[in-house]
Amino acid sequence: MKTEVKRVFKVGNDSVCGDTPIVRAYADVEFDGVFTVKGFQVVDKKGELSMGLPYEVNKDGKWYHYIQFSSPELLQDIEESILKAYNG
Repeated sequence: MKTEVKRVFKVGNDSVCGDTPIVRAYADVEFDGVFTVKGFQVVDKKGELSMGLPYEVNKDGKWYHYIQFSSPELLQDIEESILKAYNG
């Protein structure tokens, strides 16, 4: 599956909160030129960047991811692409 990072929106948050992850940016990823998923996050936890999946708040007040990947390789490729786009 071909993926492309279409947009990275940096939120300009330079704060540090100890062990609490901080969202540094949001990203939109296009899949096979057919559909785009918005809301991926670049998350900073203790100075290490990683990707967060899009999520929403359910009626019970808890946060749930609204997409899941069956392929760990695809998920890894997306994370690498988003972090590369974020860094430069």
